Amino acid sequence: LLCGMVPANSQASSTLADKDSAVSTVIADEGNNYVMTGPSGTKLLVKSISSAEYKEMMSLMYPNGIVDEQGQEIGAVENFKEVRANFIAQHMKAYSVQGTEKTQVPIIPFAITLPTQFVGDIETIFYKTSVNGDNFVFPSEWGQQGVGFIHLSEREIFLAFTDAGIWRIDPVTMTAGKITADTYQGKSIAEVREDLKNRLGEHLAWIGSVDISPDGATVIYRTNRDTDILNDTSIWKIDLDTMEEEQLLAPTRHNNMVGFLSDNCAVVGSTENTRMVDVDSGKVIALEFPVVPNFHIDDVGGGKVAFSSYASDKPGTTVYVSQVDKVTGSVIELARVTGHIGKLIFSPSEDKVAIEYGTDHEKKTDDIVIVDTTKNIQVLLSNISAKRAASTAQNQKEGKIDITNFCWLNNDTLLLEQETYSTDNDNTTFLKVMSASEEKPYDIIFG
Repeated sequence: LLCGMVPANSQASSTLADKDSAVSTVIADEGNNYVMTGPSGTKLLVKSISSAEYKEMMSLMYPNGIVDEQGQEIGAVENFKEVRANFIAQHMKAYSVQGTEKTQVPIIPFAITLPTQFVGDIETIFYKTSVNGDNFVFPSEWGQQGVGFIHLSEREIFLAFTDAGIWRIDPVTMTAGKITADTYQGKSIAEVREDLKNRLGEHLAWIGSVDISPDGATVIYRTNRDTDILNDTSIWKIDLDTMEEEQLLAPTRHNNMVGFLSDNCAVVGSTENTRMVDVDSGKVIALEFPVVPNFHIDDVGGGKVAFSSYASDKPGTTVYVSQVDKVTGSVIELARVTGHIGKLIFSPSEDKVAIEYGTDHEKKTDDIVIVDTTKNIQVLLSNISAKRAASTAQNQKEGKIDITNFCWLNNDTLLLEQETYSTDNDNTTFLKVMSASEEKPYDIIFG
């Protein structure tokens, strides 16, 4: 059986429900947040630098502004590098989360220098912390860091990558070891790059789209180093046990990575020629999607795929959440959501999907739909809100709410980053909580 997936029975699209069964807790918080889970189930909430904090930092580095009235650049303070480094260090934080409590934990900075082709060596600051014996590593300024970063923290796998290769970070020694080879087909990386330039012209060989299988056994990535056609790329895999590296899919035009459907099954081709490939056997099966305009796969996981479509002459997008049939490659619709669609994320169990959503053409996305494929329901968060008020004691007026980001803390808890703008002034405040109903509100925790 390809990829070990279970066939699905056809189900009708889920219905919109005004109930709180899809999520039990909604947290409203400010900042740029990331969630990591340790091998023993510990939860780490990383607060990176938010947009508001970047603005504050710039005001410290450029107290007189960046340009004057004539458009001339105004210089930064003399010690701007020190000011910047100190500000980042003071505002990067991490918290251990247990139930409804979060506790700040100490983080240890360390530097890793990695080579790139475009700008030479890049020194990137990372942080290490431990919670109940579980080790975590994450980059400083996560979301704006200078190198690629991906993790499977449940297995303490932390990878940094550039266009020149992939490195695994050891959370104990706080060092990085390269896992991609330095030679290919008997040639050094420099020779491979020179060959590519001779074939394609002034184009650098690169590595990107790095992903880790859910069981932590395999790393796959996309590269152009072995192609003879400009826009073609290949997919390679690395066995993390043996460290053997080999080509998984030969170069072709639509080899952009989507993600892992299951432990040993990856999906490639987000807009055309979508296939699932068994990373162990190399067997490939084409996925059979319905013919829809402007098709695009948004995410995969747990044997499911979420893809979107929109009409070029009409506003709005439809997202389809579907189960993949392991034998035929057909996709069986479980739910669909139509409106202005933004970010989409599967829950940790991969049986729920959170979709940034809106119906107002001007506001675009200002809400979230939770699709629960197990219970066959959709929950619109604004429909189950009892109050949508700014979280200041002085001003409880209804304001304009923007969802700036969101993520799953666990399978029943959604972390929202929201800003509420007062209609009377330009001050920004943050929502405390969105309640499920008057009778059964969501738990209010560290919001």
